[in-house]
Amino acid sequence: MIKQASLFLVGALLAFSGCSNKEYYTPEQTVNDWPVCKTPNHSAEAIVGERPKVEQIPTWPTCQRTGVYLVSKGAQGAVGRQGMVVEKSGVSGFKIPDGERFLGQSGGWFLSTGIDGNVTLRRSETNETKRLALEKTVAAAAVEGDYLAVLFSSNDIGIYRLSTGKSYYKLPGTPATAVDVRISNPYFLGNLVVFPTLDGRLVVVNYEEKELLRSTVVSTETYFDNVFYFKVIGDTMVAATPNRLFSLSDKERREKLDLRDVVFDASGIWAATKEGEVLHLTPALQPVAKQKFPFAHFLGMIVGKEKLYLLEKEGYLIVMDKAMTQTEVYNIALDDGINFTGEKAFYVRDKIITVEE
Repeated sequence: MIKQASLFLVGALLAFSGCSNKEYYTPEQTVNDWPVCKTPNHSAEAIVGERPKVEQIPTWPTCQRTGVYLVSKGAQGAVGRQGMVVEKSGVSGFKIPDGERFLGQSGGWFLSTGIDGNVTLRRSETNETKRLALEKTVAAAAVEGDYLAVLFSSNDIGIYRLSTGKSYYKLPGTPATAVDVRISNPYFLGNLVVFPTLDGRLVVVNYEEKELLRSTVVSTETYFDNVFYFKVIGDTMVAATPNRLFSLSDKERREKLDLRDVVFDASGIWAATKEGEVLHLTPALQPVAKQKFPFAHFLGMIVGKEKLYLLEKEGYLIVMDKAMTQTEVYNIALDDGINFTGEKAFYVRDKIITVEE
């Protein structure tokens, strides 16, 4: 018993020592302070059910309180205390009931789910609502016409008909031990639906024929191996788990990286890693450019038309040209809390940090 206690004490001391010696990103110099957050000129309740007016949308550069204190997030959006939904495109003005999780906007519907296993579909324009009682916890979902594609937290796959509420197709999966909260939704592609799974695979189903076509492995790690990023542009498909970057065009390609964030656009693939690296790759995963910021902990990355923006945990906004030859670092006041990265803004707790493009 004494020996076990001694080992525990040594382990605790080593852990404490490791934490106390942790190094943090410190830029050589900063250009300026990013603008201080301002008091909101509207509340979340004031815009429920309607889109924010143009004059309410902040202009660059600014940091403004959103009136939405983030309490949860996923791959497609975040939810505030009042149920206000923040999408990639911005604060939506759409509200979901307390306790529900936002799954995304798909097929003209806002999708949300509760712990009871129900999926609720709402149209903001008409207030039309549909509910499907699926009886199992839902991880991700998407809609195409009359079809609802669902990935359950058990990693099982299901397709349902909205018109009947009945099960149309089922495929069992292997349970995942632990996952990143950013879970990619199923993706409809013609008569196919691609399911990014919780155990690092892409499962392709022909839903018209109710036929499993293929199951492609992205990564095979034991923990936190779900596909958190998925996008198709033209004939190229890009997916990412926290441990692998995957590309499929003329052939499958994989690159082992410890990823914080990924963006795929017309200019290529952009990746921010846990080692503080920022990579620009071709769709074939060939390197174009790279920059490293020692000990940086990136909260998110936005790829604009001309510039690259990275939000760093210690309170810095790193701005680079897309060739990665010029870098400016701004100080910014950050609070601890849930953060979400949109297309043109970073959301941290109750603040919005917009970028130029």
